[in-house]
Amino acid sequence: SFKEKSLSLPPLLIDNFYADINFVQNYHEGKTGIKVDVSDLNFDEERVTPAEVKLLKIHDYVQESKTFKHLELEIHDDGTTVEAIFDADGNLIRGNILGIDLKIEPEEIAKSLDAERHISVLFSYPLNEAIPAEKIINNVRAL
Repeated sequence: SFKEKSLSLPPLLIDNFYADINFVQNYHEGKTGIKVDVSDLNFDEERVTPAEVKLLKIHDYVQESKTFKHLELEIHDDGTTVEAIFDADGNLIRGNILGIDLKIEPEEIAKSLDAERHISVLFSYPLNEAIPAEKIINNVRAL
């Protein structure tokens, strides 16, 4: 049997979903943060998710006579707090989400599967010996 359910939730706007990037791209002097009533929709729990973006610090850099401004933000969203640094265009420079440190790296490091810090090895286990291919195949099951 098939069940259909309708919910009445407020609209989710793209500027609110990307409230952190919107804040950075439209930043002006004296702005300390924003609150968003609808930053995401939770259909399972039939509710909206609010968010709050706070400016923690402004980082100014000068390199080869060019100036760069990075904004350090604290983002509260559905019980989670994220600290992140964005450039003036809204690109994520560095962030920490649930204990995972995110940062921009050179392409060869970011794409390297050999790097110890690559996300593919976060849940790997050390092995004393190689696992024979037939054992891997026999233990795979369709979900």
